[in-house]
Amino acid sequence: MAFQKRTAILFFAVSLTFASTALSSDLSRVLSNGTSPHFISESIVVQEGDSLVLPAGTVLRFAANAGIEIRGGSFAIAGTSANPVILESQDSSASWKGISIAENTPVILRGVQFQNAQVAISMENGVLELENAKLENSKTAAIIATNSLLHIRQAEFIKNRTALLLAENSNAGFTDLTVKENKIGLQSMQNTTIRIHRAHFSENEIALFVMDDSEISPSQTEIKSNRVGVLSLQELSSSLQNSTSENQTDFSSDLTTASTLVPNLEKKPANAEQQRAWKLSGTLAAEIGYHLVFMRKNRTHEDFISGKDTVKKGDRYENYFQIPGKFGNWYAEILAETADGKTIEFSADLSSDSWDKFRAHSVKTVYTDKFQEIVLGDFYPTGGELYLSGVNVLGASYALNLFENPLGESMLAFEIFGGETKAPKYLGKKNYASYKDYIEEGEAEPQSMILGGSVHLTPIHPLNFELGFIGSKDYKEDPFIRDGMSSRINTVNPSIDSKTFYADVSWKFLADALELRLQTALGVADTADAAMQRAINQVFYEAGISVSDFVKLRELMNNPKKIKTLSRQELLSLFNDNVALSPDEMRTELSRLITEAKKIQKEFEKEDPPETNLGDFEGQNLAFGLSLKYEKGNTAFEGYVKFLGDDFYSAGSPTQINNKREFGISLGQKILDFWKLDIQYDLQIENATNGNKNNIFGFGEGTNWGLFPDKNASWFDEHESDENRTHYIHTASLANRFDLTSRIAFDIRYAADYRTRNRPTRLYANYSASSGIYSDPWFQPSKKDNIIDVITEDDTLKIDADRFAYYYSLSKEPYLATRFEERLLKQKISAEIFLKLPHNDLRIGGTFAYRYDLSHFEKDSLIEKLDLSDKSFGILGYYFHGNDYAETSIPLSLTSKISSFRNHLNFMPRFKFYKAFSMREYEWNFSDCLEIELSKNFTTLFLEGSFREEIFRRSEENDALRELEIDAEGQITLRIHHSKALYSDWTLGAAYYYRPDNRSNEYKDFLGSASLHYEF
Repeated sequence: MAFQKRTAILFFAVSLTFASTALSSDLSRVLSNGTSPHFISESIVVQEGDSLVLPAGTVLRFAANAGIEIRGGSFAIAGTSANPVILESQDSSASWKGISIAENTPVILRGVQFQNAQVAISMENGVLELENAKLENSKTAAIIATNSLLHIRQAEFIKNRTALLLAENSNAGFTDLTVKENKIGLQSMQNTTIRIHRAHFSENEIALFVMDDSEISPSQTEIKSNRVGVLSLQELSSSLQNSTSENQTDFSSDLTTASTLVPNLEKKPANAEQQRAWKLSGTLAAEIGYHLVFMRKNRTHEDFISGKDTVKKGDRYENYFQIPGKFGNWYAEILAETADGKTIEFSADLSSDSWDKFRAHSVKTVYTDKFQEIVLGDFYPTGGELYLSGVNVLGASYALNLFENPLGESMLAFEIFGGETKAPKYLGKKNYASYKDYIEEGEAEPQSMILGGSVHLTPIHPLNFELGFIGSKDYKEDPFIRDGMSSRINTVNPSIDSKTFYADVSWKFLADALELRLQTALGVADTADAAMQRAINQVFYEAGISVSDFVKLRELMNNPKKIKTLSRQELLSLFNDNVALSPDEMRTELSRLITEAKKIQKEFEKEDPPETNLGDFEGQNLAFGLSLKYEKGNTAFEGYVKFLGDDFYSAGSPTQINNKREFGISLGQKILDFWKLDIQYDLQIENATNGNKNNIFGFGEGTNWGLFPDKNASWFDEHESDENRTHYIHTASLANRFDLTSRIAFDIRYAADYRTRNRPTRLYANYSASSGIYSDPWFQPSKKDNIIDVITEDDTLKIDADRFAYYYSLSKEPYLATRFEERLLKQKISAEIFLKLPHNDLRIGGTFAYRYDLSHFEKDSLIEKLDLSDKSFGILGYYFHGNDYAETSIPLSLTSKISSFRNHLNFMPRFKFYKAFSMREYEWNFSDCLEIELSKNFTTLFLEGSFREEIFRRSEENDALRELEIDAEGQITLRIHHSKALYSDWTLGAAYYYRPDNRSNEYKDFLGSASLHYEF
């Protein structure tokens, strides 16, 4: 697909590269740990509406001027004891910036190690939950918190200048801390309140530095073997005095002791007028550019027809890939804040091009103070994944926090939000999501509105309750602040009115090491269009398409022209990796299915919809999830269970699959100091309820309770022809990481994916000579005098008479085999080695995957004597092992830094071999990113390029197919720093997407742009 320059102007300006991909400004993602270590040359900024998650095992290495800034976005670290996330400097002799938290947004960091940061974590008006962490060698401080709430458990602070520095009414709770070999262990000032439980302060210059009326309450805590135990001018509590002993000096009031150790803090305004004064900061960016796009000409001798478009001979094919012409992007983020904690934030992300003259991707204003938050514009509310996994809303939200507990947590909070989740699309108007596409009959969409509210209760610290409601309604004729449409207009998706009630309870035990969480919800939706949706799904089921990815299918039904842009991997995910088609054949088949589904949709919409009742809740409207997490020391464990009824729906989780059960377990264990082990298993049961049987637990299709399957039950014969049967998906993995030395690490991982379900596939006898069935070796004559002739179009075959007689005797049978159970097993083993060399970091990996078909027929007695080949059984109805394949890839990356040069190179060849039809896939990817500092702190040159070639081959008797795809991209950018706060980027780029076997998809794209970035 064409490269997109739009995201380049956003202030994230990240030059983190891995596997030929630069981390773009669209940070709504989970960063892959499979390509670690990642190298960060400039700061990552997580803005409002963005999210970034670092999973277990991720390694980030930062340049001296780089860090992570949380500016209202969602950021989390999800490491484990056995497989932590590591954040460190690229050069051990230099320090990186660290993480800064500048908004009143909770940030949860678990299983993480900080090394060689300037300030590992700095926060103002922030909320931090830190678990299972290690912070080492911080040049200024490991944590600096101002007017913030902290809850830290199971953490080590070692060899930092200052381990913990808390100021200005900060409130903290510490459990299971080790604070050793620091200049200052804990510095508390300006009315902070700190509770310490089970902590050890040792070998520090100053263990605790207490000043400005701070309150520190330790329990089961030892302050021993330090140069100074407690340095303070104020009266100390008895608990603090009792915890301090066996230091060179237990208690001191001589502040000169700390004069060379305390990092300078910005002085805050003291009087009321200064406290109320607003301080402005922010980022502004603008970009203008031009895309020049050339499609291939139709050099054939006939007109080319694609849908409703006709390309005459000699004309250029239609461009559906890249919007040509002028474009512009504008981005702004402005923060106004006062010293007493009030903030007003405005952000806007806007664009314009020749197809969409003005588009507001996101515009938002947020007001926050100690007790409340008001949001106007675009936002993304989240909660429990069952009821509110996340939804984009254009509207407003209000949150009110009351009655803080001693930890600074709100004991009672209220929240309400509402707005538009989907704008209407009108018949005959532009479809802005797809270039050159107009809304046709059956593609219109109503306006979707949502309203939600919740009450949060924290009566005691380990216990949290949340009770809430979410409702939604679609509007055609009379939408809010939009033009309406006729009620007779056919829409692409069923209209949905819904309501959901939910409860979310969590309780922590064993000093917060063990957490039990229960989510439960009742959700009901208007079922007027349920029959239509099932009929549409049936089209995809019969073709083997995975409707579990119905989000992608809905997008394609809304935007059929996007089918042309799908990659082979995207197509395979829709076809369940179970197809012997080329990429172009899959696109053609998918287009046909989308067209057929739309025809069925129109037939249903001609009928009068049945009456619906949103007041009825039944058992299948229920969803619940139960999880148990334990994390302490070197062990991390999690188990979970989920149930989603067939009729459950929540507008807060619109992409969630209903009628599903899920069970999972994971274990992370640090075996030795250098060896970390992770084990995971997950079972997903899709379409659990089938044929009026509830299958409550999911394990017994065709039963009510679903505990034990009964394959001999009559239910299986009655429902054998059903397409949409229960689908069992087992996934398991075993991962090992070995940190052999500080410069050598090794990963090895095994993963398995096993899927089973019954399908209405049968074997039927085929007696046609032209079918090729008699060419099977089983029909070869065993005796020279027991032969019959079978005449084909091209030849006369001599076959065994007895075997032909037996085969022909089966002609009276309606079918040869039935009760088909599909069983597909995919196994993968991968290994990677990481080498840190002088001025270079090298990663070499290898992956081998094998997919094997274990399918069988439950009733197959008639074919027991038919020792046919797998290919011949394919003539009768099922090609056993027809889609078996082996696949291997060898990724390699090299990052080099020499003086003012930095280069990151990636190379990965991939090979895939199918058993059937001599199918082969060959692909290789190459990318390189070179950064040259032409003039220090003034001009920098970026040279980027990538190349991909993929070849698909298939040979079946006289039918041979070959498809070639080549993508070549290049870009050069000159960055000029006009001042410390202002820089500009000047970019030229070109891309060529070569498709010799599908000329209508071939094009060239030339790009020129200029952008300006300003911070204040």
